[in-house]
Amino acid sequence: MIEYTITVSGKKKKLPIMEFSDKQYDLIGEMLLAERSFLSKIKKFLNDENETEFSGNVFCISKNDSLIHIENEVNDCEISVTQDEFSNLLNAYYSEYKKLKKKK
Repeated sequence: MIEYTITVSGKKKKLPIMEFSDKQYDLIGEMLLAERSFLSKIKKFLNDENETEFSGNVFCISKNDSLIHIENEVNDCEISVTQDEFSNLLNAYYSEYKKLKKKK
Protein backbone atom coordinates (compact mmCIF):
# COMPACT_ATOMS: atom_id res chain seq x y z
CA MET A 1 0.00 0.00 0.00
CA ILE A 2 1.26 3.46 -0.90
CA GLU A 3 1.51 5.68 2.17
CA TYR A 4 0.44 9.32 1.81
CA THR A 5 -1.06 12.30 3.57
CA ILE A 6 -3.30 14.99 2.16
CA THR A 7 -2.74 18.55 3.31
CA VAL A 8 -4.52 21.73 2.30
CA SER A 9 -2.58 24.52 0.65
CA GLY A 10 -3.53 28.10 -0.14
CA LYS A 11 -5.32 30.90 1.66
CA LYS A 12 -7.87 32.18 -0.84
CA LYS A 13 -8.08 29.13 -3.07
CA LYS A 14 -7.66 25.99 -0.99
CA LEU A 15 -6.29 22.94 -2.78
CA PRO A 16 -5.53 19.44 -1.55
CA ILE A 17 -1.89 18.39 -1.83
CA MET A 18 -1.05 14.70 -1.74
CA GLU A 19 2.33 13.97 -0.17
CA PHE A 20 3.91 10.52 -0.21
CA SER A 21 6.19 8.81 2.28
CA ASP A 22 8.12 7.40 -0.69
CA LYS A 23 9.07 10.30 -2.99
CA GLN A 24 9.01 8.05 -6.06
CA TYR A 25 5.21 8.56 -6.07
CA ASP A 26 5.32 12.38 -6.06
CA LEU A 27 4.45 12.46 -9.76
CA ILE A 28 1.02 11.03 -8.93
CA GLY A 29 0.38 13.91 -6.53
CA GLU A 30 1.54 16.40 -9.15
CA MET A 31 -0.80 14.85 -11.71
CA LEU A 32 -3.81 14.92 -9.39
CA LEU A 33 -3.22 18.58 -8.58
CA ALA A 34 -2.53 19.64 -12.18
CA GLU A 35 -5.47 17.69 -13.63
CA ARG A 36 -7.93 18.35 -10.78
CA SER A 37 -10.52 19.78 -13.20
CA PHE A 38 -10.59 16.37 -14.92
CA LEU A 39 -10.87 14.14 -11.83
CA SER A 40 -14.38 12.91 -12.59
CA LYS A 41 -13.37 12.20 -16.21
CA ILE A 42 -10.31 10.28 -15.01
CA LYS A 43 -12.57 8.19 -12.75
CA LYS A 44 -14.80 7.39 -15.74
CA PHE A 45 -11.74 6.59 -17.84
CA LEU A 46 -10.58 4.03 -15.24
CA ASN A 47 -13.92 2.24 -15.38
CA ASP A 48 -14.25 2.26 -19.18
CA GLU A 49 -12.82 -0.97 -20.54
CA ASN A 50 -12.78 0.43 -24.10
CA GLU A 51 -10.56 3.43 -23.30
CA THR A 52 -6.81 2.93 -22.96
CA GLU A 53 -5.54 6.53 -22.82
CA PHE A 54 -6.56 9.82 -21.22
CA SER A 55 -4.88 13.15 -21.95
CA GLY A 56 -5.23 16.16 -19.68
CA ASN A 57 -3.49 19.53 -19.68
CA VAL A 58 0.00 18.25 -18.85
CA PHE A 59 -0.33 14.56 -18.09
CA CYS A 60 -1.22 11.51 -20.13
CA ILE A 61 -2.60 8.43 -18.39
CA SER A 62 -2.67 5.05 -20.08
CA LYS A 63 -3.79 1.66 -18.87
CA ASN A 64 -3.03 -1.88 -19.87
CA ASP A 65 -3.79 -5.05 -17.99
CA SER A 66 -3.80 -3.96 -14.36
CA LEU A 67 -1.24 -1.14 -14.65
CA ILE A 68 -1.71 2.60 -14.90
CA HIS A 69 1.08 4.55 -16.58
CA ILE A 70 1.30 8.29 -15.88
CA GLU A 71 3.51 10.57 -17.95
CA ASN A 72 4.19 14.29 -17.64
CA GLU A 73 4.20 15.39 -21.28
CA VAL A 74 6.26 18.50 -20.53
CA ASN A 75 9.28 16.99 -18.79
CA ASP A 76 8.83 13.29 -19.74
CA CYS A 77 8.77 12.09 -16.11
CA GLU A 78 6.74 8.92 -15.73
CA ILE A 79 5.56 6.31 -13.26
CA SER A 80 3.53 3.11 -13.33
CA VAL A 81 1.36 1.76 -10.52
CA THR A 82 -1.34 -0.86 -10.28
CA GLN A 83 -4.85 0.18 -11.21
CA ASP A 84 -6.04 -0.62 -7.68
CA GLU A 85 -3.37 1.60 -6.10
CA PHE A 86 -4.13 4.45 -8.47
CA SER A 87 -7.87 4.11 -7.99
CA ASN A 88 -7.47 4.30 -4.19
CA LEU A 89 -5.29 7.42 -4.47
CA LEU A 90 -7.64 9.05 -6.97
CA ASN A 91 -10.69 8.39 -4.80
CA ALA A 92 -9.01 9.78 -1.67
CA TYR A 93 -7.84 12.91 -3.48
CA TYR A 94 -11.18 13.43 -5.26
CA SER A 95 -13.07 13.12 -1.98
CA GLU A 96 -10.88 15.78 -0.35
CA TYR A 97 -11.14 18.03 -3.41
CA LYS A 98 -14.97 17.85 -3.35
CA LYS A 99 -15.03 18.70 0.38
CA LEU A 100 -12.93 21.82 -0.20
CA LYS A 101 -15.10 22.94 -3.10
CA LYS A 102 -18.24 22.65 -0.94
CA LYS A 103 -16.72 24.90 1.75
CA LYS A 104 -16.48 27.87 -0.63
